[in-house]
Amino acid sequence: MEKLSQSVSARRKASGKRRWPLVSLPIGTRLAVGETIVEVTQIGKECHTRCAIFYQAGDCVMPKEGIFVKVLKGGVVRTGDPIHPMDS
Repeated sequence: MEKLSQSVSARRKASGKRRWPLVSLPIGTRLAVGETIVEVTQIGKECHTRCAIFYQAGDCVMPKEGIFVKVLKGGVVRTGDPIHPMDS
């Protein structure tokens, strides 16, 4: 997810749009991501062991930056696709 939040932040910064951290979204927030619709189910996750993310990032980002979603409507998501919060 770190790569997702970094690419979203970089794209928003480059396009001059307001930047918002995904991890600040309340549980239950629905997002339009590319062609999909997802719902935030969890923010953060306790790190019990050093997983692949730890070795790639040099630190466990899951407790601080992990965001988990449930797919409500499937579709294609491509690098650079916009992420928009949906009205509830």
